[in-house]
Amino acid sequence: MDFCSSHKQVDTVQGLTITTTLTKQLNSTTHHDMFDLLKIKLFGRQPVAKISDQLLDALIERDYESNAGIVKTKLQNINSDSQAGKNRIAAGIIKLANKNFDNLDGLIGKANEDSRDIMMWAEYPRCTSWF
Repeated sequence: MDFCSSHKQVDTVQGLTITTTLTKQLNSTTHHDMFDLLKIKLFGRQPVAKISDQLLDALIERDYESNAGIVKTKLQNINSDSQAGKNRIAAGIIKLANKNFDNLDGLIGKANEDSRDIMMWAEYPRCTSWF
């Protein structure tokens, strides 16, 4: 059974005590996950998905074959400060739409209200619920 939990964690790294509040999925933590958490604590950077234009095109073609052109046009309506941000949001929308063309407009609207919701639902599905 997987579920999410918030807890305070105290670590000692090179003689420094680090206290953080973490939300993690219980019963599925791996050494790789622990290494990622350590990198976040030490360097202060959270890894984020990097979606290239080519990868985004491949995702659209895979999920919407004959409607790919229409989907690309719809995704141009996403508001973002950068192309990288727009691609990340678009990839999240594609995932959440689950190949359902009718879901795209609502998800794009939600992304333009607050794109963090789309990214959270798409990138952390076990720790969030949506719709």
